Order: sequence, then structure tokens, then C-alpha cells
Amino acid sequence: MIDSVWLVDGEYAAPYRPYGESIELLSGSDRVVFFDGIDAIASAGPTGIPAAIRVPSNAVGMITEMSISGSQASGTATTLTVNDQLGTDSVRVVHAMVSNRPTIVEYTVPLAPATDLVQGGSNVLWSMAGASGLNLVTYSVRLKAWVYRL
Repeated sequence: MIDSVWLVDGEYAAPYRPYGESIELLSGSDRVVFFDGIDAIASAGPTGIPAAIRVPSNAVGMITEMSISGSQASGTATTLTVNDQLGTDSVRVVHAMVSNRPTIVEYTVPLAPATDLVQGGSNVLWSMAGASGLNLVTYSVRLKAWVYRL
């Protein structure tokens, strides 16, 4: 009996557990950007999934790619944060560590049941901090896959 397998699309690999959950890997054109910008003045967010994005009714999570860079990141705390608001370990932070070099991280982010959704059809909130007159920050959060309950 097979306990789990790996799905691979050339760029991304994900565990799949039969009879529990499935993963829909999205093609490049379907990988929408939830939160992005270039900012030299202030922080951004918190913001959730845009209202125009339809969250599938049986989605229990999503795989996102979070990217951040800053022109003065090595001397200024430059962060991109995701808060899934689902418990004590709900906040995860991506730090831009080296000036002018992006930090890119993939996170599997859980979604609350439909009865608990708060903003934009999701419990998830992203924010960016660290932009200032000298620190030009470029950031983005891109959807790569939906995780479904079977």
C-alpha cells in the first residue's frame, strides 16, 4: 500500500497523501500575485487574499512563494510577514539578509474553515516592514498551489 508520493512539475515537488489531501500545482499563468510592490517610504499591509481571487471551497491551505529584497537590507531590518491567525505559531517572517539580493521562501499556509474566514475570503494576512528613504524594498507573495481536503 502506498502511504505517500511526491508530485513534481519541474520546479516544485510536494508530498501527496492519498485519501487525505490533494495538491493542485498551478501553471505559471495561474500563479496569481496576492501582495506585491516596490516601496521606499513606508510599511505595507496587513492585507489578505484579494477579494477578486476565489478561494476553492474545499481548500485547507495554499503553497505560496514569498520574496523580499532591500537596497539597504544588510543594515535595515527588512521583513515580509505572513500571519495565518490560527494559533501560537501563526506568524512567519522572511528577512531580506543581503542588500540588493532577494530572499525567496515557499510556505504552506493553512486556511481556516469557510465559517471562520475574515478578510478577502481568507484568514491569512501579509505585511512588509523596513522601507525607508534609503531602503527601497521590493516584495511579492505568489500563489503556487492549492491544498484541498478530499
